Amino acid sequence: MANDVESLYLDDFNDLLASDVQTDSSSEELPSSYITKHLGEDVVSELEKLDKLVSGEDAISLSFLMYMMPNSTQRTLRLCQALEKMGENKIIRTRNGQDEGLGVLCIFWQSGIKHVNVEWEAKMCEALFLTNNFKILNRLGFKPEELKDKFQKSVLDPWTVKAFSLCRDLTERERKDLTFKMNLNPRHQTLETQILDYILGTNCEMEDFVNLAS
Repeated sequence: MANDVESLYLDDFNDLLASDVQTDSSSEELPSSYITKHLGEDVVSELEKLDKLVSGEDAISLSFLMYMMPNSTQRTLRLCQALEKMGENKIIRTRNGQDEGLGVLCIFWQSGIKHVNVEWEAKMCEALFLTNNFKILNRLGFKPEELKDKFQKSVLDPWTVKAFSLCRDLTERERKDLTFKMNLNPRHQTLETQILDYILGTNCEMEDFVNLAS
């Protein structure tokens, strides 16, 4: 499995944020270089420490919230599938004969830097806020009550946020009913992964899914 996941990462995950469409961002509220400046020169090392605070479930939710239509559907789905297989916030790749783990925060950073994506930091912080990862935000220099004001104007895709809220609000029984109603793939462990699989398979948009599922 390690070689398979490594292949997924090397081929796809560095391009996770490649298709982002630049919008009117909250750059005045959260400068795009804020996190990298706050963490210092060894950004990767610091992000690796923060990645250890992210649960496997939240890693999938963060990846889902960072999802962008239309070209990143397959990349995000494969990332979520790989995280489900690992059962934790870790993608294994083999380098020089040694297996090493990489978490989603590092993946976001590498992809954002590679593609000069000016909004990746603001998107990641909002996703951390929505998944209640306040300890990480604290270490990044933010207080939760401050972030609520900062993200009154969301930088994430609004329909993806609505789909995420739907996932979090459903009971286990309601989730099973939704899986049956929408003919979602029950082999996936999380509803977020099921939704991405549905969107890719039906060639629809997140808005379409939310309207059909509501």
